[in-house]
This record gives sequence, structure tokens and C-alpha cells, in this order.
Amino acid sequence: MSRMRLLVALWGVLALGLATPVWAQPERRPPPSPEEVDRAVQRAIDALYARHKPDLLWENQPFSKRDPTKRHGPNDGQWGGLTSIVTYALLAAGEDPSDNPKLQAAINGLTQAQIEGVYALGMRAQVWHNLPPRPEYQRAMARDYDLLVEAIQGNDVSVRGQNRRNRGLFDYMLNETNRIDLSVSQYGVLGFWAAAQYGAQVPPGFWKEMEDGWLRTQQENGMWAYGGTPRDNHPGSVAITTAGVASLFITNDYLRSTPNCNGNQFNPAIDRGLAFIAEHMPYLLGFETAPNAVVERQANVKTHTLYTLYGIERIGVASGRKYIGGIDWYAEGARYLLKKQNKSGMFGGLPDTAFAILFLVNGRQPPAITKLAFSSEANQRQSAWNQRSRDVGNLVDYIEYTDEREVNWISYQFGSNDNVEDAVAELHDSPMALLAAGGRLALRPDDKEALKRYLETGGFLVINADCSDRGIIRQARELGTELFGDRGYEWRRLPEDHPIYTTQKFNLKNVRRQPELLGLSNGVRELMVIATGDPARAWQLRDLSQDGPMELGVNLYLYSVGNL
Repeated sequence: MSRMRLLVALWGVLALGLATPVWAQPERRPPPSPEEVDRAVQRAIDALYARHKPDLLWENQPFSKRDPTKRHGPNDGQWGGLTSIVTYALLAAGEDPSDNPKLQAAINGLTQAQIEGVYALGMRAQVWHNLPPRPEYQRAMARDYDLLVEAIQGNDVSVRGQNRRNRGLFDYMLNETNRIDLSVSQYGVLGFWAAAQYGAQVPPGFWKEMEDGWLRTQQENGMWAYGGTPRDNHPGSVAITTAGVASLFITNDYLRSTPNCNGNQFNPAIDRGLAFIAEHMPYLLGFETAPNAVVERQANVKTHTLYTLYGIERIGVASGRKYIGGIDWYAEGARYLLKKQNKSGMFGGLPDTAFAILFLVNGRQPPAITKLAFSSEANQRQSAWNQRSRDVGNLVDYIEYTDEREVNWISYQFGSNDNVEDAVAELHDSPMALLAAGGRLALRPDDKEALKRYLETGGFLVINADCSDRGIIRQARELGTELFGDRGYEWRRLPEDHPIYTTQKFNLKNVRRQPELLGLSNGVRELMVIATGDPARAWQLRDLSQDGPMELGVNLYLYSVGNL
């Protein structure tokens, strides 16, 4: 069940050259084998079930005896949260409630539970999001949405001493206060996101208030602190910075998801946050020791490490980044977690074990599509490769939905590898590469050579002409001719009975508006196709009302898989 992943906007941060740390980067190693990860996840699942107790489920207070009218303080007010996060992790790992009475009992208990804490509400919303849209779960999600609306700070002008700086953020409980907590605020944003994915109509003003709250509290160096501003007892931290970056990915999805062709999208706040995280990744994973106590204190690096890894997984999956700070975040994070797992199968307490499961299962899904990006500053200005931040994410989500495959997506930056062979290996992370562009295809000779070898060895390139840009169509044709013209390969319009249209998941031969594809074949298969009719516009909007574009995207991917 991989649809719980935060398939949110791809930002221009993928192309920005973050400052290279002064330490030596660790050798790039493959992640632990799928079998090792599967064994670790299953051991953790078994350990969680072993800690399930009738009536208590995974709580410290019984469900049947709890007084729902009793108000709780911040230390015990998150009742229901442990059961919520454990249930969320089990569903994310593919556990089926119909096969396990303990899991079904937890879902039933959460359906009736009167939860008052924002941590707990945010996690319970993830549970509904990972269940079929049955009436009882839809009612439960609607209830949690209403409670989260109540919990947003800054809306009740009757509260004395209310700090307007708190507007759009959250405190521990539902009631209006004059304080905020950014860790809790992340869970508030997650709860709204889950509700929106489940069909709730979240007003744009709510997303704007939440985004403004995170922007106001970011520090100049890119970090966020637990209480909004650094204090002796709550300094800035990598953990809360991952919360800030991940929250801004979500708010951007609902505020700036446009199909228009207005050039690349960039966000300085996300850039700064990612730079801070990248700077401290070696400390987080133990590759380096903080050079002095000041750095350790400022970054709070080794605090809540598994919570931090959960945030990094969400950022990595959402953005398509394979590397953060030069580190393969999934490979090294999985290696770190497998060493941390104890003999019982746990990774610490219940929340840490849930965070570990979520990291391992959401990050391991194989990439279906590689989104190509330009990394140099000049190419960013000339080549609009990121005009639509949701095109690949939405398409991959639709592939999962229609073809029942657990897949992901990834990005590759032209110019990020000096060695052509390394570049080819990176491109082969997925069977299909997508270049959705406007303006110029500003490729270096080494980029062209890597692309040529990728295509010769089974890769498949789709170039989408954003807004049907005629200049991109012309340049794409010239690129194909440059790469393969000496072999006599020629561009042609694909016929209506081409396998891309007729022998994949969807038969597109008789759709109302025939897709427009130009193809360059080696006589056995297509190496490159150009989508002249701009299907990526529909991918960006996840527009199912049109006849063909979403289905064409699925067929293109499945055609690429057939090449392997």
C-alpha cells in the first residue's frame, strides 16, 4: 500500500548546487538487499503485534475506560497517538486488516476514539488515508478535519495575549493558545494533507496560513527550532528542519500547482532548509563527528534521529532526490536502521519503530520514471524543465492506482556526474526518463553521450513539449538525429495501431482525441518519443476528465518496462 507516500511537488531545489561540505563524502554504496529490508520490516511488524493488548491496543490507557470529557496536559494529551502511528505504519507496510484481528481492532478503536491532541489527530488521519473510502472512514476523516480546523492557532481573536505570529501553526491540543510547537505543527499539516487526499475541500487560505507560519519561523541559516525561535532548551535542529521542509512541500502543492508555462519553479525557503539538512547528514548518520560542541548544540543532530529519518524519507520521496548532501539517503539510512534494530525486532519505542518501518517501506519502492533536470545555473535560466511540479508525481501515483504496482520516481541532474559511465548507471535507475521542457534543451556533449548509451542499453526517453512548445519539438528532433542519424534512424508519427497505443494497459486507438507522438526507432523498439500534444498538462492537474492523457502516461511507462 504505497499511496500513503507524500507525492507532492518537485521543486527547483533539485537543480541547485548546494554548498559542498568540507568533509570527504562517504563511498556510495548500494542499499541493503531487498531481502534484508523485508526481514527487518517483518521482524518489526511481528514485534509491534506482540505489544498489542486487548482494549489498550498500543496505548497506556484503556479505550473502554477513558473519560472523553477529561482534558489532558501536553504530557498525556496525545492519547490515541501511539495506536494511530503504529496502525499507520502497519498499513504502510502492506498489512491487511482482514487478515489480522489485532489490526482491525485498532482501526475499530480509532474510529470511535475521541482524540484531542494534534499529534494524535495528524497520525490518525494517515490511517483513514490508507484505508478504502468506506462511509465509516469517510465520516471519521471528516471529524478529524473539523478538529484540525479548530486546532489552527491564530483564528480566535478572543484569546488574550494571542501572538499573531502563531497564526497557521499548532499547539499540542485543540484549544486556542498563545504558543506554538513546530513539531506538532508538522502533524497538523500532515493531517490536513491526508484529509485533502481523501476528498476534503481545504480552503486555499488554510494552506496559505500554514505556509506563512513556517516561512515566518525559519532562521537565516535555513533551520527551524522547536518553539519557532531558538532557545537554550529548544535550539534549532535537523529534526524540526526536516519538518519545515516537508511541510512547505505540501503547502506548495496546493498553492502553486499550475499547468501554465511560466518558467521553472524555485523556493528559497526550501533551498535553505535542504542546505542545512545536507550540511548535517554526515553527523546524523555517524559518518562524521561534530567538530565541536557548538555545532552539535546548534544543530541538535543526534536528537530524535528516527523522527528525523522519517522526515528525510518524506522529503526524498516527494522531491525525487536520490542524494542529500552527497549521501544516498535511502541506502545509508536503511543501513543505519538495520544496525539499530534490536533482537526483539524493535528500533526503540513504539514511535521509533513505526518511523523505521515507514522509512524502509516507502523509500524502497523502485523508480518507475526519472525526471531529467538541468543543474547548471545557465541551463536553469535557459531550460524550463520544472515548470510543472506535479507532473511526474501525479503520473506515478496514477500508475500505482491503475496497475497496482508499488513504484516511485526519481530525478537526475544533467551535469551532476563527470564520469559518463556513472551517469548512464544513474539513468538506469528507472526504465523510462522524462524531459518535460520549454525553452532550450541545453545539453553538454557528455550529457548527450550518457543519454545515447542509456537509450542503446534499454532506456526509453519521453520528451514532453510543455504547452506544445514548437521550439522544444524541433530541438528534440534535432537531438535524436544527432544521436542516431548516422544509423539511419528517422522520426515519424506513430501509427494508430502502435503498441504504445494498443497493447499496454489502455487501448487508445479509438479515443476521442488521438494522442500525438513522434517516435525514433531502432527497428525493434522506440528509443525516443516526443509528446507534441502536451499530455503532461493533464498529469500536472491529474485531470481524469480528458480522454487519454493520463492513460497515455501509463502506457508509455509499461512500454518502457517491456524493453527490459
